[in-house]
Amino acid sequence: MSIFLMGCPVVDSEGESMEPITIAAATAALVMKYVVPAIKDLGGRVLDKSQDEASDATVRLGQRLIRQLLRGRQAGVVDSPVGVLEEGIERRVAAIAANPEHQNAQIQLEGAVEDLLTADPERLAAVRALLGSVSNDFTVRQGRGSVFTTGTVHGPVYGGSNNTYYAREDQQTLAAKHFAAGEQHLGLGLRREAAQDFALAAANDPANPTAYYLGAVALLDGSKAIRASLQCIRKVEALIRAAINLEDRGIYHYFLAYLSHDYYERKSLRPLGSWRVPALEAVKRGLTQEQIDSLFTLLSVENPLPDLR
Repeated sequence: MSIFLMGCPVVDSEGESMEPITIAAATAALVMKYVVPAIKDLGGRVLDKSQDEASDATVRLGQRLIRQLLRGRQAGVVDSPVGVLEEGIERRVAAIAANPEHQNAQIQLEGAVEDLLTADPERLAAVRALLGSVSNDFTVRQGRGSVFTTGTVHGPVYGGSNNTYYAREDQQTLAAKHFAAGEQHLGLGLRREAAQDFALAAANDPANPTAYYLGAVALLDGSKAIRASLQCIRKVEALIRAAINLEDRGIYHYFLAYLSHDYYERKSLRPLGSWRVPALEAVKRGLTQEQIDSLFTLLSVENPLPDLR
């Protein structure tokens, strides 16, 4: 079973062949060790193009890493896919500078750094070279089925065939942080951000059905199901079925009934009335009106289904 985000697989939870977190993620985690202290120490000045201003070695390295991550923008090259990723990093650095204790911004910055390093292997090599210049810090090399480390490792290192990651925090803690960020973004109407948060929460805690359910809600982006693409609807269905596999709740079946009615039947892709099958399953499992109202409040659309009771 896979979790999908913005059209791309995030994690496959089936066995050792998965590659949920790569060397780019490991590097991004280590980058945060230096970048966050630099932002907190220098504030907005950390984005200056000037030479290192700090006397502290950690802050100095953090400043150099930020310059490497933003080298395109600082050189005036912004009109490119990588330039868009750099802009996201710059925006999140500024957010942390404005509010240094903003945990969500730090989580988002780490994800943005990982995205950039994944998209730009040359940048990944340059950043790793900078990190490798610090003799007492964690480094990692990938081998076939092996992981080699030097220095002190604070947290677990997981290795397998061609995949490695360095974890600064245990997965349950990360899952809780991402889930909380998702709830906050969903409450603010920032559904795309929420979809990312819930996907990361499920990646770190695959046994949480609510992360799949709320992730499915967020993917519909506050619009009626009929307005979504078939690809999006199938992703939403996959997430709901993942939730059902973990906890067979009535509201999950009712969500499927809504998709069947508002998307498939309105587009004449399924026989009329087929939505009643999952809807009746929902009733059998103790569905309440309160749960229905909550679902459509989260979806920000009106419930088109008639009362079956």
